[in-house]
Amino acid sequence: MIQSAQLSFTLSGEGLDAQRLESRLDWRASAVSVEHVRPPGRPPLACWTWTLASDPQACDPDVGELIESLCQELEPRRGALRACMDDDRLQAQVVLAIRLDPQDEAADIALSLDPAGLALLAGLGAGLQVEVSAG
Repeated sequence: MIQSAQLSFTLSGEGLDAQRLESRLDWRASAVSVEHVRPPGRPPLACWTWTLASDPQACDPDVGELIESLCQELEPRRGALRACMDDDRLQAQVVLAIRLDPQDEAADIALSLDPAGLALLAGLGAGLQVEVSAG
């Protein structure tokens, strides 16, 4: 059984200006971070992240609902996102982190992303990373 799930959409790049990005997208980040440890001569790498988490009180949260919610946020912004990514040479990444109930030794996980969701992520050049951990 799934104990909790979190889905994050991150844009990152050396030229990322979080305030400008949020203004262009009309979308606020859950977190903005800057990685200052970079090779000599390279500017800091900034990351703009929007995160959805399952309800901590939910029993066996529906990961599909998180994915659908992300797609609903991305779809109307598809053109603006692509323009921002192209203009500022940003990269997109989606991370789905699933925590399993440590008491459930036979936990099964089935994930699906419909063709429209796959096309949306592919059109943005976004990678999808799935992380599964026990308790």
